[in-house]
Amino acid sequence: MVIVTSLTAPLPTERTHVFLLPLGQARGEASLPATGIERAEAAALHPPLRQAFLARRRLLRGAVALRLGIAPGDVVIARDAHGAPRVTSAREPLFVSLAARGELVALSVSDCPVGVDVEIVEANPPEPAWTILHAREREWLAKQSGDERAQSFLELWCAKEAYFKAIGLGLRREPAEIAVLLDERDRLAIEDAGHPVELGEGCVTRTKAYGTPAILACTVLAC
Repeated sequence: MVIVTSLTAPLPTERTHVFLLPLGQARGEASLPATGIERAEAAALHPPLRQAFLARRRLLRGAVALRLGIAPGDVVIARDAHGAPRVTSAREPLFVSLAARGELVALSVSDCPVGVDVEIVEANPPEPAWTILHAREREWLAKQSGDERAQSFLELWCAKEAYFKAIGLGLRREPAEIAVLLDERDRLAIEDAGHPVELGEGCVTRTKAYGTPAILACTVLAC
């Protein structure tokens, strides 16, 4: 798994690529017109949200195109039954995930079910939302204090959201049933309802993306 910050460089050969991009990197409507599916989805949104939605879709189509070595205009993305993006134009199964916070957009493209999430680290972060955490997570956080605990909470939550996306259920599950386990090297393990989850890949990374401190997480199910 590699983290990519551009849609122009050739991609290394990996099963999973994670992109962390600024929203402003999206090409304009004139260079990559929205598909009919995207226009219909955008029309259902509140007007102020439509342009950002279409920009994120252009970035996702660009990421898939770079992965497949095709033109972005040849990529078609719809939604599955749960509302998650899926590629409908690829001959072979290809899984994608998308998350956005502010001007940051995180994308993942993999040949196995994948989920990605990104969270911005605030200057004055609130107290962790303890009720959404597993008992093992609460125990781990309780040993920390201040900014470190706030960032560790974001790591847990980011990884948990990424896992929910990978299994295709979003926040339809009770978050406290999932235990995210991190070691000192940010290696990731997950337990779901007390059972270890077999991950193909997983990472949680603290980064400073385009001047913004952020947490990025990606989980890939074994397949």
